Amino acid sequence: MNRKVKYGIGIIVVVIFCLIYSNVDKMSDMYENELDNSQYITVQADEDHAIKQEFHAAEEKLSGIALKVMLQNAPTKGELVYSLKNDQGKELTQGSLDVNEIKSGRVCKIRFEKEVQVAEGEKLSLNLTTSKVEEGKAICLYYEPMQKNGTDLVISDEPVEGSLILRTFTHRFDVETCVVVLGFVIYIGVFMKVLYKLFS
Repeated sequence: MNRKVKYGIGIIVVVIFCLIYSNVDKMSDMYENELDNSQYITVQADEDHAIKQEFHAAEEKLSGIALKVMLQNAPTKGELVYSLKNDQGKELTQGSLDVNEIKSGRVCKIRFEKEVQVAEGEKLSLNLTTSKVEEGKAICLYYEPMQKNGTDLVISDEPVEGSLILRTFTHRFDVETCVVVLGFVIYIGVFMKVLYKLFS
């Protein structure tokens, strides 16, 4: 096969590979992310302690959210219930996450059933509570005692100085990831070529 054709095919394969692996869940922090994990505070979410986090959308669509969650006394039944509303109080999406899908002390990703279309910078509110959790057990959320500019945290109808450990994510093509993947592929290609020349 002609060398130019081989190179052409190789380039096409590399480009397709980069495009496929550059469609990622692009995360956006809704908290300052400047404090050590040991400084985070936990708060119980339930029917009597509803949590509302207000923030501004980082992109024009949202695929889901990620929250740092702790299970108190290891509940085996119950759900973390969420709803996302705009500034006019219109519900954009809602759902729940079964307690058995939560890993205590870890960041838990919740993917919406359908992507939410918003305006970049639009003010949104995430409302969180729980349902059917066993008595004496609880689902807790982490927040940092540092309020990010443009956000408001309300717990049991009382404003709190701080921000939930919350990220929003959008599944999309990411140029930064594409550049990293392309650079890695080129590095491997050059490395293999040098090895071939050394041992041929």
